[in-house]
Amino acid sequence: MLNSIIILLSLIMLTKVFSAPPAQAPPPAPAKAYIMALQWPVTVCLVEQCKEKKTPPPESFKLHGLWPCNTYWNSSVEKCPGSDFSGPALDDMRGDLLTYWPSLLQPENQFWKHEWLVHGTCSGLPLEHYFADGVRLTRLNAPQILSALSKSGIKPGDVKETPIAIRDAIANNFGVRPKLACVFDNPIYLLKEIHLCLDQNYKFKDCPKENWLKNCGPYQSKEQAIIKLPSN
Repeated sequence: MLNSIIILLSLIMLTKVFSAPPAQAPPPAPAKAYIMALQWPVTVCLVEQCKEKKTPPPESFKLHGLWPCNTYWNSSVEKCPGSDFSGPALDDMRGDLLTYWPSLLQPENQFWKHEWLVHGTCSGLPLEHYFADGVRLTRLNAPQILSALSKSGIKPGDVKETPIAIRDAIANNFGVRPKLACVFDNPIYLLKEIHLCLDQNYKFKDCPKENWLKNCGPYQSKEQAIIKLPSN
């Protein structure tokens, strides 16, 4: 009789073990640093098929993404376990997202979902807070980047400059050293993105001197290549 009770209790315990839901991975810790990637819509739409064809792209920097990374700003942290994307959760800020964090190439929710699942889940923030922070940072700082360039005579149009002149214009007038990303549009390289480095408290920091240029010229000394900030 006692043996039967022991066997029965063992079976009950085994049933509980195997029927228990799998343990969920803990949420990621808050990001230690970020890359704030600002894109120039005119360049994007010159080299790719933008979804909006009836009106010209805006001549202002828009947020491509707010990307968690390591504290050296040279390696992103991606695809962390976290909550799924919810479009309705962003309804209250949709107008601001369309203004400051718009999708140029695909439907908005598809783009924002990608940014959340690849990058936002590694921020340690709730979905709404992550997107609200991206909007706020862009609203405050994107106009200052354009102003910094303008103060150095770098304006959208036919003016051609070296990457180092653009970098120094931002460093001198905005206060931090950025990274630049370009794209080749025969016969010239166009400025596509400006990347700003932030700490975990969203304080801007100098980006590393190494590898601060991406695809901005074929020359050994890319700092002296010629690039352009195009206009419509």
